[in-house]
Amino acid sequence: MTRISVGKSIFFLIVICLLGVFPLGVGVSIIRLLTSIFMYTVLSQSWNIIGGYTGYISFGNALFFGLGAYTTGVLMLHLHTPFVLSLLASAAVAFGVAFLIGIPILRLKGHYLAVATFGVAEAMREVFNNLRGFSGGGEGLSFPLPPGDIRMVSYQFYYLMLLAAILTMIMAYHVTRRPAGYAMAAIRDDEDVANVMGIHTTKYKILAFCLSALFTGVVGGIFGYWVTFIEPNNVFSIQISVMMVIMVLLGGIGTLWGPVIGAFILEILSDLLISRVVEYHGAVLGFIIIVVVLAAPRGIMEIIKERKKLSFSYFLENIRKYQA
Repeated sequence: MTRISVGKSIFFLIVICLLGVFPLGVGVSIIRLLTSIFMYTVLSQSWNIIGGYTGYISFGNALFFGLGAYTTGVLMLHLHTPFVLSLLASAAVAFGVAFLIGIPILRLKGHYLAVATFGVAEAMREVFNNLRGFSGGGEGLSFPLPPGDIRMVSYQFYYLMLLAAILTMIMAYHVTRRPAGYAMAAIRDDEDVANVMGIHTTKYKILAFCLSALFTGVVGGIFGYWVTFIEPNNVFSIQISVMMVIMVLLGGIGTLWGPVIGAFILEILSDLLISRVVEYHGAVLGFIIIVVVLAAPRGIMEIIKERKKLSFSYFLENIRKYQA
């Protein structure tokens, strides 16, 4: 291990330790905001595996988020399964469904894949809206209440989401430095060339899709228990899928830290705008995202890596590129 890698490891450990003690000195509202940031870090990093590293743009990851939430809720409420086991089942269900639908759907590319994945997620939402019995149908599903007072519950889900974010980052880091990661990058750059080189493209596309689904399903299960009530229109919402994509594009698609930066900035901005300009927060947030994307088409990581400033001339330069 080099000095640089040792230094980075020490730095990350210090950051994790600081995040571990941080909630002890702040209010519940701040803890909830950070918990939400960790959740979207997992979601955006999960999407980045299939969309960023492999180059297959999906708008259906809300499917796995909703499946994870409902699997955990049904098992805990009706079968009295412990939360941890229910969460493992959510991961397995999301992984399995991704494998089953990935075989046919990943034959599509570009906007065809985007529309198909969106359609599958919307179809599943309608299925759960019309189901009765265990899932509660359109009336929703209530989870057993987590033990403890409000602050203790906030601590529990803060640390759960933090752990999920750390594990997702570790997974993404190792995937990109293994043969599977190189194969995904080759597929993203030119799938036909990757096939000629002997890369089993179907296998690695399905692997990327399944890994993306697995962590999305886990965080869906944590989210469901956190909010204690879910309904199909919320957990299968297209807004969740779109937020993942926007955060990755904002931070830097196909990078390790881009999804983290995107999740942090977007959630902080959203929280600030909702508290100050409730009526127009969506429009203002959208305008800010457009400006950033135009100024840095490859995300904020482009600015960090190349040490470029968001100058007006740099902004105009990128607009000219779009016009060309």
